[in-house]
Amino acid sequence: MIELHRPRRNTTILLINTSITAGVAGYFFMDFQQTGLFYSQVMMAVFGFWAALLTRSLIRRRVLARITGARLVVLGLMRDTDIPFEAIDRFALNAGERMGFVGHRVSGKARVIAVSPKVFGAENMTRLREALEAARPDLHNISNTDFRKAYET
Repeated sequence: MIELHRPRRNTTILLINTSITAGVAGYFFMDFQQTGLFYSQVMMAVFGFWAALLTRSLIRRRVLARITGARLVVLGLMRDTDIPFEAIDRFALNAGERMGFVGHRVSGKARVIAVSPKVFGAENMTRLREALEAARPDLHNISNTDFRKAYET
Protein backbone atom coordinates (compact mmCIF):
# COMPACT_ATOMS: atom_id res chain seq x y z
CA MET A 1 0.00 0.00 0.00
CA ILE A 2 1.25 3.45 -0.95
CA GLU A 3 0.20 6.43 1.15
CA LEU A 4 0.52 9.93 -0.24
CA HIS A 5 1.17 12.28 2.68
CA ARG A 6 0.67 16.03 2.72
CA PRO A 7 3.98 17.80 1.99
CA ARG A 8 5.72 19.35 5.02
CA ARG A 9 5.58 22.85 3.53
CA ASN A 10 1.80 22.62 3.12
CA THR A 11 1.44 21.44 6.72
CA THR A 12 3.46 24.43 7.95
CA ILE A 13 1.35 26.86 5.92
CA LEU A 14 -1.85 25.22 7.17
CA LEU A 15 -0.63 25.50 10.79
CA ILE A 16 0.12 29.20 10.33
CA ASN A 17 -3.26 29.85 8.70
CA THR A 18 -5.07 27.95 11.46
CA SER A 19 -3.26 29.96 14.14
CA ILE A 20 -4.05 33.28 12.46
CA THR A 21 -7.70 32.37 11.93
CA ALA A 22 -8.11 31.17 15.52
CA GLY A 23 -6.44 34.37 16.71
CA VAL A 24 -8.87 36.51 14.72
CA ALA A 25 -11.80 34.51 16.14
CA GLY A 26 -10.38 35.12 19.63
CA TYR A 27 -10.07 38.83 18.91
CA PHE A 28 -13.73 39.01 17.87
CA PHE A 29 -14.68 37.02 20.98
CA MET A 30 -12.91 39.60 23.18
CA ASP A 31 -14.48 42.42 21.17
CA PHE A 32 -17.92 40.89 21.62
CA GLN A 33 -17.34 40.57 25.38
CA GLN A 34 -16.44 44.27 25.60
CA THR A 35 -18.90 45.83 23.16
CA GLY A 36 -21.67 43.28 22.72
CA LEU A 37 -21.93 44.12 19.01
CA PHE A 38 -23.79 41.67 16.79
CA TYR A 39 -21.11 42.16 14.12
CA SER A 40 -18.44 40.86 16.50
CA GLN A 41 -20.59 37.86 17.37
CA VAL A 42 -21.11 36.99 13.68
CA MET A 43 -17.44 37.43 12.80
CA MET A 44 -16.42 35.34 15.83
CA ALA A 45 -18.70 32.54 14.59
CA VAL A 46 -17.41 32.80 11.00
CA PHE A 47 -13.73 32.79 11.92
CA GLY A 48 -14.26 30.14 14.61
CA PHE A 49 -15.95 27.84 12.07
CA TRP A 50 -13.16 28.51 9.57
CA ALA A 51 -10.51 27.70 12.19
CA ALA A 52 -12.40 24.49 13.04
CA LEU A 53 -12.39 23.44 9.36
CA LEU A 54 -8.66 24.16 9.08
CA THR A 55 -8.01 22.14 12.24
CA ARG A 56 -10.10 19.27 10.88
CA SER A 57 -8.06 19.41 7.69
CA LEU A 58 -4.83 19.27 9.68
CA ILE A 59 -5.98 16.18 11.54
CA ARG A 60 -8.03 14.37 8.90
CA ARG A 61 -5.91 14.94 5.82
CA ARG A 62 -2.40 13.98 6.90
CA VAL A 63 -2.70 11.23 4.32
CA LEU A 64 -4.19 12.58 1.09
CA ALA A 65 -4.60 9.29 -0.77
CA ARG A 66 -3.97 5.58 -0.41
CA ILE A 67 -3.14 3.30 -3.31
CA THR A 68 -3.59 -0.42 -2.73
CA GLY A 69 -3.28 -3.29 -5.16
CA ALA A 70 -6.80 -2.85 -6.54
CA ARG A 71 -8.08 0.52 -5.29
CA LEU A 72 -7.44 4.22 -5.08
CA VAL A 73 -8.80 5.93 -1.97
CA VAL A 74 -8.78 9.74 -2.06
CA LEU A 75 -9.28 11.12 1.44
CA GLY A 76 -11.36 14.28 1.51
CA LEU A 77 -12.15 16.72 4.26
CA MET A 78 -15.64 15.33 4.85
CA ARG A 79 -15.66 11.95 3.11
CA ASP A 80 -13.41 9.43 1.40
CA THR A 81 -13.77 8.33 -2.20
CA ASP A 82 -12.93 4.69 -2.82
CA ILE A 83 -12.36 3.89 -6.50
CA PRO A 84 -11.55 0.42 -7.83
CA PHE A 85 -8.94 0.59 -10.57
CA GLU A 86 -11.30 -1.23 -12.96
CA ALA A 87 -13.80 1.67 -12.65
CA ILE A 88 -11.29 4.33 -13.72
CA ASP A 89 -11.85 5.21 -17.36
CA ARG A 90 -9.54 8.22 -17.80
CA PHE A 91 -7.22 10.49 -15.88
CA ALA A 92 -5.43 13.79 -16.41
CA LEU A 93 -2.57 14.27 -13.95
CA ASN A 94 -0.19 16.56 -15.81
CA ALA A 95 2.70 18.55 -14.40
CA GLY A 96 2.16 22.28 -14.51
CA GLU A 97 -1.65 22.10 -14.64
CA ARG A 98 -3.79 23.84 -12.04
CA MET A 99 -5.85 20.73 -11.37
CA GLY A 100 -5.68 17.00 -11.97
CA PHE A 101 -8.68 14.76 -12.63
CA VAL A 102 -9.51 11.08 -12.25
CA GLY A 103 -12.67 9.96 -14.02
CA HIS A 104 -14.50 6.80 -13.03
CA ARG A 105 -17.91 5.19 -13.35
CA VAL A 106 -20.15 4.20 -10.45
CA SER A 107 -23.32 2.28 -11.35
CA GLY A 108 -23.06 3.58 -14.90
CA LYS A 109 -22.77 7.23 -13.84
CA ALA A 110 -19.67 9.22 -14.70
CA ARG A 111 -17.91 10.68 -11.66
CA VAL A 112 -14.86 12.91 -11.44
CA ILE A 113 -12.41 13.38 -8.58
CA ALA A 114 -10.37 16.58 -8.64
CA VAL A 115 -6.81 16.38 -7.33
CA SER A 116 -5.01 19.63 -6.60
CA PRO A 117 -1.27 19.71 -7.36
CA LYS A 118 -0.97 22.59 -4.91
CA VAL A 119 -2.28 20.38 -2.09
CA PHE A 120 -0.71 17.09 -3.17
CA GLY A 121 2.65 18.47 -4.29
CA ALA A 122 4.58 17.59 -7.42
CA GLU A 123 6.13 14.41 -6.02
CA ASN A 124 2.78 12.96 -4.93
CA MET A 125 1.17 13.85 -8.27
CA THR A 126 3.96 11.97 -10.04
CA ARG A 127 3.56 8.95 -7.74
CA LEU A 128 -0.20 8.95 -8.28
CA ARG A 129 0.16 9.17 -12.06
CA GLU A 130 2.75 6.36 -12.09
CA ALA A 131 0.54 4.16 -9.90
CA LEU A 132 -2.46 4.69 -12.18
CA GLU A 133 -0.37 3.99 -15.28
CA ALA A 134 0.96 0.80 -13.69
CA ALA A 135 -2.48 -0.37 -12.56
CA ARG A 136 -4.20 0.47 -15.84
CA PRO A 137 -1.64 0.21 -18.69
CA ASP A 138 -4.49 0.45 -21.22
CA LEU A 139 -5.20 4.06 -20.11
CA HIS A 140 -2.93 6.99 -20.82
CA ASN A 141 -2.55 10.33 -19.14
CA ILE A 142 -4.52 12.84 -21.24
CA SER A 143 -4.61 16.62 -21.27
CA ASN A 144 -7.09 18.50 -19.12
CA THR A 145 -8.78 19.87 -22.25
CA ASP A 146 -9.35 16.37 -23.64
CA PHE A 147 -10.61 15.26 -20.24
CA ARG A 148 -13.20 18.06 -20.14
CA LYS A 149 -14.34 17.32 -23.70
CA ALA A 150 -14.83 13.64 -22.85
CA TYR A 151 -17.14 14.48 -19.94
CA GLU A 152 -19.12 17.19 -21.74
CA THR A 153 -20.81 14.61 -23.95
